[in-house]
Amino acid sequence: MVEQATDGIFLTDPQGRITAINDTGCSMVGCPREDVIGKVLTDFLDPEELARRPIRYKLMREGKPLVVDRQLLRRDATRLQAEISARMLPDGSIQGIVRDIGERMRAQTELARLAQTLEARVVERTSELDRANKELEAFSRIRWLTICAPRSAPWWGSVPFCLPRTRTDWIGIQSTISSESTGAIRMNSLIDDLLKLSQVARAEMHREDFSLSALAAEVVESLKDAEPTRTVQVSIQPDLHVCGDRGLVRIAMENLLGNAWKFTSRKNDARIEFGLAQTESGAAYCVRDNGAGFDMKYVDKLFGAFQRLHRQGEFDGTGIGLSIVQRVVSKHGGRVWAEGVPDQGATFHFTLGTPAIAEQ
Repeated sequence: MVEQATDGIFLTDPQGRITAINDTGCSMVGCPREDVIGKVLTDFLDPEELARRPIRYKLMREGKPLVVDRQLLRRDATRLQAEISARMLPDGSIQGIVRDIGERMRAQTELARLAQTLEARVVERTSELDRANKELEAFSRIRWLTICAPRSAPWWGSVPFCLPRTRTDWIGIQSTISSESTGAIRMNSLIDDLLKLSQVARAEMHREDFSLSALAAEVVESLKDAEPTRTVQVSIQPDLHVCGDRGLVRIAMENLLGNAWKFTSRKNDARIEFGLAQTESGAAYCVRDNGAGFDMKYVDKLFGAFQRLHRQGEFDGTGIGLSIVQRVVSKHGGRVWAEGVPDQGATFHFTLGTPAIAEQ
C-alpha cells in the first residue's frame, strides 16, 4: 500500500534522519532511494524559504500534527510545491506524507484571476448599465418634448367634427401638420443616432495600423461634397498614424470634424484644424475650430447623450455625436476632453490608448 500510494511517504529516526521512503517520495525529490536514506527532511527544502519559515518541530514534540506548504528543491534544481503532513511517534521518530499541490495552487491562482476579471467585468457592466439608464431617461425626455409637446393644442381638437372653412383655418392646420412632421423627422433622427450609439457600444474591436491624417482628409472631403458652396479653411497635419479600429475611429472623426464643420457655418472665415498637440496629459490628437464654441461651465454636459448646448433653431443635431465619440475613445482605452470659448471656437482632444506620435 505504501509503495502504491500517489503521495510520498517517509519515516525518520529520532534524530530526524530518513530511514524509509516510497518510490513516489523519491520521484518528488528527484533522487534514488539510496541518496535519500540518511538525509534529513530539510535537505530537500528550498533554503531561502526555510530561512523565512523554519519547520517547527516543537509542535510535534508537544503531540500536535504538523501541516505546512513548502517548496521541495529537486536534484535538477526545479521546485515542487508540496504539502507536508507529519507527526512524531512516542520514541521521537517521525512519519510523514508529502503531497504534490502544484496543480491545486495553479487552480487557486486561476480562480483568483478569474474572480478579479469577473469583478472588473461586473464594474464595467454596472457602469454601462448606469450609462444606458441615463441615456434612456434622456431619450424619453427628448421624445416627449419632440412629439408630445407640439400636440398641446392639436388642430383636430379645435375643429373636431367640421372641415376648415376659411384660409386662416387652412393655414393653421398646415402649420400644425408642419410642426408635427418636423417632430417626426427629429424623432427619426434621434432613433437613428441612438442605434448608432448602441452599435458602437456593442462593436468588436479590430485593431490595425493606419493613417489618421488620411482618414481625416477623407472625412473632410465628404463634408465638402455635401456642401460644395461653403468655404472652409482646413488644415490637417500629415503623417499621423494610429493603431486602432479603423471603422470606429472613422465614426469618431466624422462626429468631431462634422461638429467643427457645423459650428463654423456662421463664420465668414471658418477654420478647422486637425493635428497633434502637447497637453498637460501628454501628446493628444485634436480637432480645433473657430466656430460657435461653448461656455466651459457646461463642459461636463458635452459628452452625455442627448445633451445640447445650443438651441435647435441655431444648429441641427440630436446631441448624441459626442457621446458616440466618447464610446469609441473609451473602447480604445483612451479619453476625450474639450475646451471652448463662446463665439471663439472649441478644441477637442482625444487619445486612443497608444502613444500619439507623428512619423518622421
